[in-house]
Amino acid sequence: MLYHILHRTNAGPAYFSLVRIILPALLILTAAPGCKPGDETLQPSATPITESVYASGVVKAEQQYTIFSQVNGVLHEILVEAGDTVLKDQPLFVLRDIQAQLNNQNALILLQLSKAQASPRSEKLRELEEQVRVAKAAHDLDSTLLERQQRLWDQGVGSQLELEQRELAETSSATALDQARSRYADIRRQLDAAYQQAEVNYRKSEEALNEYVVRSAVNGLLYDVQRETGELITTQTPLGVAGSAELFLLELQVDEFDISRIQKGQKVKVTMESYPDEVFEAEVSRINPIMNERSRAFVVEALFITPPPRLYPFLTAEANIIIREKERALTIPLAYLLDDRFVITATGDTTEVKTGLRDAEQVEILAGIDSTSRLLKPESR
Repeated sequence: MLYHILHRTNAGPAYFSLVRIILPALLILTAAPGCKPGDETLQPSATPITESVYASGVVKAEQQYTIFSQVNGVLHEILVEAGDTVLKDQPLFVLRDIQAQLNNQNALILLQLSKAQASPRSEKLRELEEQVRVAKAAHDLDSTLLERQQRLWDQGVGSQLELEQRELAETSSATALDQARSRYADIRRQLDAAYQQAEVNYRKSEEALNEYVVRSAVNGLLYDVQRETGELITTQTPLGVAGSAELFLLELQVDEFDISRIQKGQKVKVTMESYPDEVFEAEVSRINPIMNERSRAFVVEALFITPPPRLYPFLTAEANIIIREKERALTIPLAYLLDDRFVITATGDTTEVKTGLRDAEQVEILAGIDSTSRLLKPESR
């Protein structure tokens, strides 16, 4: 158009040279007022968007636990190998402690001794039984003599003194018999009580000795054996790792900044270095309510919905816990958002917008601009 104007006004060659210089610049300014050459612009578009919380973590077998001993001792025997299937209460490790074994042997000796002493055939009880028998024989004799003396007295034979002497002898022998019987009963009770106490002490020593046998707490798989025979083991020494052989879960670390948005039942997208080209689905199953003071993170557990074909404890995983999602939303790249609430239009104006969902790359626009707006990237302005 400018060319035709100049032509009609009979402009000379100098004017046409000037037109060839300024015309491209005028066309650019006419096409995009407020833009500069090289500025990046775009328009908001309707796309799906998902807001999620990032978490890292590891795979763990269900019921996975580190095996510890309840007592201190020397690892005497390892009854299993890593990879073995184990049953609940199955012995896994045997520890040895000399003092505990001596205590058990002493308790057994005392039990056997107490049992022998409490037996009716024991020497002590036979001696007491003999004393009772002798006392009874003496009393029977005195009773017979008393009866005879009483009959004589009734017939007028004998003296009052002889009768009284027989009565005194019978009473004395009766007392001696009662004392012998009472002594026998007392000693028998004492021996029985000692035997029962010895049984209790022996059972306790057996239970204490049984603690030196470390047993499986689950039906599953022994994943690791971490010690060798001959090592000194304390209650703080890990012996191995066991857990379910088939069921696995994710143990994720969620930052305290995000934990308030996490709920049970939320879907989780999982990627793993062991399966680099696949994404697996899981679901939040448990939120540990206490924060780790060192990492300032919470432990969140998730169960696989579509698990990988093969899993092992402590495989690393990265997860996105889905908070909200929309199938169709007006979005722009995050790079076009300034100070979290402004955009720059192609005319150079700064416009405030209301945002909604966002992910790592884009953000939803709820108000302030529409799909016809053209935006400048802040870095290029």
